[in-house]
Amino acid sequence: MTICADAVWALPASGVSGFQTFYKCPSLVGGAGTTYASSRAGYQYMRIDGVGGAGYPTAKSS
Repeated sequence: MTICADAVWALPASGVSGFQTFYKCPSLVGGAGTTYASSRAGYQYMRIDGVGGAGYPTAKSS
């Protein structure tokens, strides 16, 4: 499964939480190849994969 987002999308700098945001989502694969792991299930992984680290959203092409 792929989560698509604009290439410039990012989480707000503060006020975000979400323990286990991606709980039991084993079919997730980010655009740079990050695959799901239970240790990577928090909101921190709601970032474009490969931009600033591992994440699940994929930058959509225009």
